[in-house]
Amino acid sequence: MDNNNALKILSCNVNGISAKDKRLKVLKTLNEHKANVIFLQETHTSVISEWKGPSFISPAKGRSCGTAILLKNSPDLTEVSSARDCSGRVVSVICSVSGKHVNFVSAYAPNNPSSRREFFQDILPNYLEASIPNILAGDFNCVESLSMDTLAHSQGSLTSLGSQELNSCLRAFGLEDRWRANNPSAKVYTWSNRIGSCASRLDKVFLSQNLFLLRQECIFSPILITRYCLLI
Repeated sequence: MDNNNALKILSCNVNGISAKDKRLKVLKTLNEHKANVIFLQETHTSVISEWKGPSFISPAKGRSCGTAILLKNSPDLTEVSSARDCSGRVVSVICSVSGKHVNFVSAYAPNNPSSRREFFQDILPNYLEASIPNILAGDFNCVESLSMDTLAHSQGSLTSLGSQELNSCLRAFGLEDRWRANNPSAKVYTWSNRIGSCASRLDKVFLSQNLFLLRQECIFSPILITRYCLLI
């Protein structure tokens, strides 16, 4: 990669891009951030034909779910292998990044608490790698801390269900929430209702502790065409 091995990634729940007009608007916004790897959730589509680089998609089931990973065309970023589930919940791509292998995983966890627990216990681990670094990004539909990660959430108790199973999965593969580690007392939310009275930090990026990138940081950027934030 350029800029001293900088790898810029971006993750966003796009809240449905099956309509072409919205899909073009979203892709235009994403392109403006010049990311190398883009993780998308809740695409509600099986095709993103307008993307000019390699794309890896776990198709939507009707008008729900759908995950994708989009890669920038670059000789320093090439696919080695990929995998996806059949429910639009997770897609993974192992890439060679300047000669080193990294596993990129885009995940969209279920809203239903019992299904969410099952996803973290029995499905997501199958797409993570033990022998190479992982970058896991997505909408996990749960929070670790009700006090730190939610704002007046009417179903606050439900949003924490599944966090124990997610944390067990993260520990097993040596993954950490680098943004929270660097900002232990900050309150930032990635989803909000339309009037802003209820919000949660549902979207996260987890990095392997042994990741070789020289610069590791995460910022949040509002995107006006969805009710979610970009994670950059």
